[in-house]
Amino acid sequence: MPGPHAQHLLVAGAVSQALTTAIIKTFTAGAAKAGVPLTVTNIRPLHPSDPQGLSQTFFVVALLAPSFIFGNQLIRRVAPALSPLWQLALIAVYAPIVAAVAVAIADATIGALTAAPWGLFGIGTLLAFAAAVMGAAAARWAGGIGVAVIGLLFIPIDIASSGVTLGPNMITPWYADVGKALPPGAALPAVQNITYFNSNAITTPLLVLSAWALAGIIAMVMAAILHPPVPGQPTQPQPAAAATAGKTTARHRATAL
Repeated sequence: MPGPHAQHLLVAGAVSQALTTAIIKTFTAGAAKAGVPLTVTNIRPLHPSDPQGLSQTFFVVALLAPSFIFGNQLIRRVAPALSPLWQLALIAVYAPIVAAVAVAIADATIGALTAAPWGLFGIGTLLAFAAAVMGAAAARWAGGIGVAVIGLLFIPIDIASSGVTLGPNMITPWYADVGKALPPGAALPAVQNITYFNSNAITTPLLVLSAWALAGIIAMVMAAILHPPVPGQPTQPQPAAAATAGKTTARHRATAL
């Protein structure tokens, strides 16, 4: 049993396994030097099926990357001729389907994110919709350059700046703030908190995801109103221009005869 001057350290492994391990090592070494007994209690351990806490990141990336690609390819290859409003409707159908598949894999199949499947479904649907509609909007207004810029922001830059895998206090503060303003950096703490911390502190992440989704909706609605040409797509001739071209061709043929 610890003596009268024993110290008790409380940690939450679900915040970050790397951060928790570093804290325990630091305090254990300090207690050993001071000759003070130290007991450690993990009040929020990670699920046994996810000992490193990586399933949260995999869940977000598995929704983010395919959804962004779906939105991009919907504009450029799958249905470029559809009205932007119909493309928006297809994205709205796609998002809950892919979110349901992701939750089924993470919860029922792997058993790593099991605390709140309906909450995960809601976050996943919002993330998938935001990523897909922003991919579509970027392709609709800026073509390949826009898709590349948004893709770099969403995936390599934001996943690194989210701080979930290493811990929120182990990266530069301004870089962490950038991550929190982007969809993956908002979705990761939302998934973490709804899984391990009784849905605390998820309002701001959900507002960030909603803001990105709204921005994409506005961009697609504006495309439906203004009808800008899709970058990289061949422009169709206007009916009047086509008729004029046809008459000119017929006249040239008649002259040749």
